[in-house]
Amino acid sequence: FSPLSTSSGHIRTRLFRDLVLLVLFTVGLLVVANWFLMKELKREFAAARIADATELLRDEVRGLLGPVEQQLLIARDSLRAEKTTPKDRAALDGRFIPAMRHIGQIAGAALAEASGAEYLLRRESEGWLVRQRNAGDVGIAQWTRLSDSGKVQEQWEGPTTYDPRERPWFQAAVRDNPEQLAWGSPYEFYSLQVPGVTASIAWDGPGGKRVLALDVILG
Repeated sequence: FSPLSTSSGHIRTRLFRDLVLLVLFTVGLLVVANWFLMKELKREFAAARIADATELLRDEVRGLLGPVEQQLLIARDSLRAEKTTPKDRAALDGRFIPAMRHIGQIAGAALAEASGAEYLLRRESEGWLVRQRNAGDVGIAQWTRLSDSGKVQEQWEGPTTYDPRERPWFQAAVRDNPEQLAWGSPYEFYSLQVPGVTASIAWDGPGGKRVLALDVILG
């Protein structure tokens, strides 16, 4: 064999090897670039999906809470104009029972004063239960059980440790959002064992701040 043919064979071998390495390197670059591109596309797609889902959730929340906000503002305006107090059980029953009957997500309504006086209405399986606490009362509340139509079925007095002034919905309405709606954090309604949230609003009354609150079932 001539040295020339040997040298030519080595050159072809190196060229072939270099070409294979170049092809592999190029393919590797394309694979890596494609991986990053797909990752970025997936991230953008996921972000778009999350944004769409978030907006859909906002729409659903607006649809759920919109009627509650309107009811809260309407009731606040009426109670303020009529100077209704937590002692006026019949008037408060007549206002809130029809609203709660037709707006199913409202589970309870409360009117409380800075003095500690309170009216609370909540749903029961076959009717309604009202708790009232007078200003200055410590550990005592008056209870009234009503039929579905609102007729008094039973009344009694019993102990309670509940003070509306210590509740987050009362404090948030008085401190953070005077004359504006305050939405609390979700929690479990003890009486119904379902998740919910409380909306409240405060205004000035004869004896100080008054707060109206509505319990809203989530889900």
